[in-house]
Amino acid sequence: MVLTSEPGGGIQGMEEYSKISVATVGSESVFLDDLIFHLKTDLNQNVLESTIHEQLLKEASREMGIEVTDEALQLVSDEFLRKKGLHSAMETHQWLADNGLSIGEFERKMEGDIVLDEILNQVASDEAIRRVFIENITEFQCVKLGLIVTNSEGAAREIVSQLQEGEADFTELALKYSIRADVEKNGGYMGRAYRNDLPFEVDAKVFDEDASGLIGPIEVGGDFYIAKLYEKMQAELDGPARELCQRMLFDEFMQEKSQGLGVNVHILPDPPSSGAM
Repeated sequence: MVLTSEPGGGIQGMEEYSKISVATVGSESVFLDDLIFHLKTDLNQNVLESTIHEQLLKEASREMGIEVTDEALQLVSDEFLRKKGLHSAMETHQWLADNGLSIGEFERKMEGDIVLDEILNQVASDEAIRRVFIENITEFQCVKLGLIVTNSEGAAREIVSQLQEGEADFTELALKYSIRADVEKNGGYMGRAYRNDLPFEVDAKVFDEDASGLIGPIEVGGDFYIAKLYEKMQAELDGPARELCQRMLFDEFMQEKSQGLGVNVHILPDPPSSGAM
């Protein structure tokens, strides 16, 4: 690989962390240094969950006969570095240092990604995806809609009144009043929304079979939602639907593995026995 030496050494005392068990997955222990690894590489995710998932995937890969070759690791690593714009060993080592990663940790992350892809290929086959899609067909119904969210009931009712009377344009009102930044910048246009993409109260109104035109205001936790229904769409096994089916299959697979192997989390030490001094 382009990586040939450790960037600045490891964390002092890391070897001690490898002796502290924080969980067990089946007969295998998960150690504190595993938790630290995922703290550095799985930003914005549940770190303990990611750590346990890694061990579950390792166990699954053994059962499924998945092996990561040096060639596969090289290809995935090179592609990752290319996407990061890292074209030399010096740039790569600096990036690793900036992110507090050793070469070993980087390779571990790449190997984990390969294992995950291989398991997904087996668990979420085209046939399995089609089956899940059909079994959950109502979950994949979608609509095209606009959305305005305000924290004032009075403002929400005034917006609805202006829209009903044709006194204002939905896009202009969204830009002026909406507090939901992810759609406000698009003039309130949310695009496709699937079931469960919206808060339950809004979801129920939008996907009601009689829903049409302007919907709301609907109160959700002190905010008021106004939806403009542009189009109702039939369930279709498109890219987003396939991704959702894949996640459903993977979650089911991980739950089965967790139940089968048994997961015991014990980050805090066991309390002393009643007879201890």
